[in-house]
Amino acid sequence: MKVPSVSVLVATCRRLEILPRQLRAVQDQTVRPAAVRVWHDGPGKPPVTSVPVVACSHQVGVWARFLHCLEFDTEFVCVLDDDTIPGARWLENCLRTMSRCEGLLATVGVMFPRGDRSEKVRFGWCNPNGETRRADIAGHAWFFRRDWIRYYALEPRAAPYATCGEDYHFSVALQKHLGLATYVPPHPRSDKSVWGSIDGSALGNDPRALHCRPGEERKKQILHRRYRDSGWKLLCELEG
Repeated sequence: MKVPSVSVLVATCRRLEILPRQLRAVQDQTVRPAAVRVWHDGPGKPPVTSVPVVACSHQVGVWARFLHCLEFDTEFVCVLDDDTIPGARWLENCLRTMSRCEGLLATVGVMFPRGDRSEKVRFGWCNPNGETRRADIAGHAWFFRRDWIRYYALEPRAAPYATCGEDYHFSVALQKHLGLATYVPPHPRSDKSVWGSIDGSALGNDPRALHCRPGEERKKQILHRRYRDSGWKLLCELEG
């Protein structure tokens, strides 16, 4: 049986020292990517690599990398944050999960059981889940059908923040336009080869992390309220 084609976009910004390790992890996947590109969101010189690099002359933020995925010609695309090293079977895990429950997949999921951001339940690489779990939003390593980017572009952004909101937006757009949910594939504690991020705690919590910047949580609270006001439904409502 033919294996569906997958492209991978590796996003970089400030953590260029991690890029060689990321690219090795991508190229060592059990499902070999049909295409690999680096998306470099400046400032600074773009990295020199063995794969094509798409570079911005200044920082454009976290949104545009997804729009670039329309340039691939594969059925599926995986987008990796700059602090994300996938296990060797991550793409395999995503394809298997997609065949059973189609939706937006990622390596860490968040649920909002109170409806707002006052309580957040996280799972995936940060809190291993043995089975596929549904989430309200998800991120760090996204996996999706390339064609779904059309709906990401179609849905109006809730706020013009360059540093956050793309994770909300993708889940909101697919729920609204296609009736699709967001999931975290299995991340069994005993097998990191299927994880979407095998070293997230060490690489994602340094001072360069966007979520550590002052004011980011306030922006996310505003985004959360605006998407809720636009009709976005949370699991606590759908399952309640």
